Amino acid sequence: MRHCSFKLFIDNNGRNNAACDNNAGVFKSDVTFDVVPSVKVVQLRSVNYRDRFVRHRSFLGELTPLASELDQKDASFIIRPGLAGKGVSFEPVNYPGYFLRHQGFALKLHKRESSDLFKADATFMERRGLAGSGTSFESVNFPRHFLRHCSFKLFLDNNNRNNGACDKNDGVFKSDVSFDVVDAP
Repeated sequence: MRHCSFKLFIDNNGRNNAACDNNAGVFKSDVTFDVVPSVKVVQLRSVNYRDRFVRHRSFLGELTPLASELDQKDASFIIRPGLAGKGVSFEPVNYPGYFLRHQGFALKLHKRESSDLFKADATFMERRGLAGSGTSFESVNFPRHFLRHCSFKLFLDNNNRNNGACDKNDGVFKSDVSFDVVDAP
C-alpha cells in the first residue's frame, strides 16, 4: 500500500502509478506507516466489593460506587505503556497529562513530571490477581508492594507494613489487591 496525492494505492515499487514520484527514497517514505496503538479506556472493579471501583477524588485514590457521571469519569483510565519503560500507567480520561502514582505509599493523582522517580511511582506491573481472579498491580519501584484498597482508600501495601487500619489476614490482603479490569462505559 502506498500513499500519493492524499490517496492510497496498491503499488509495486512505483510501476503502477505514473502520477507518483518513483524515486526509491520517495517510494520508501510513501509506503512506510507508523502503527498507532489503540487507546483502551478501562475501570478497575474490586473483586471483593463488586459495586466499587478505583477512582480519583480531590487528587486522592479511592474505591467507591459509581453513582454519578462524575464518578464514572473519575473511575475511567486510559491504560498507557508504563512511564518507567515497562508495565502500565493509568491516565484519567478527565485529567489528560495526569497519572495515578504512589507517594508516601498513598495513591494520588499528579501532573506528569519528567523525573525518573515520578515515572517509577506511576508504573505498575500487571500480575495475575492474587485472589485467584482479576489483576493485581505491583509497584515497579517497590517490588511485592501492590495497589491495595483499605477502608476504601488506595495505597501500596505488601501486607507487612505497620498499617493498623488494614486486615492482615492473607486472604483479605489478596482480595484487596485484586481488581477486574473492565471496559469503561
